[in-house]
Amino acid sequence: MKMRCKVLLLLIILLTSLGLEAQRFVPIPVLPGNTYNVDSKNDTLWIITNKQFKKTLITHDQLKVCKQQKDLLVQQNDTLKELILTQKVLIDTLKHDRDFYVNNWKKAENDLEECTQMVKNQSKYKKIAIIVGSATTVSAFIVGFILGIK
Repeated sequence: MKMRCKVLLLLIILLTSLGLEAQRFVPIPVLPGNTYNVDSKNDTLWIITNKQFKKTLITHDQLKVCKQQKDLLVQQNDTLKELILTQKVLIDTLKHDRDFYVNNWKKAENDLEECTQMVKNQSKYKKIAIIVGSATTVSAFIVGFILGIK
């Protein structure tokens, strides 16, 4: 077990040193007329002109701006999602309230129709009661008058 730990530690140290050596000499400018010898066992060597290097730096700056814009757009997208969720909740609440008031309105209309029908019926019964009451009174008066004479 101790031997495995030692071998693992040795491998980690070797891999770390190889990774560090591969990036130790980056970038090295080679001026016009000068030469530079490179051992390319550790890494790939790219040779670019001054114009290409400047273009690469500009592209790097543009990439930074694009990343900032992407972060801003992601933040705006999250804010928009929260706003949409809030609006959906508000819409659902307003729909529920609207349904409540529409149902109350329909119930009130039904009650009004029932009351109107009841008033019509009471008016009809009132007329019948007046006619029957008048006829009964007249009949009672006549019967009383006839019976009272005898």
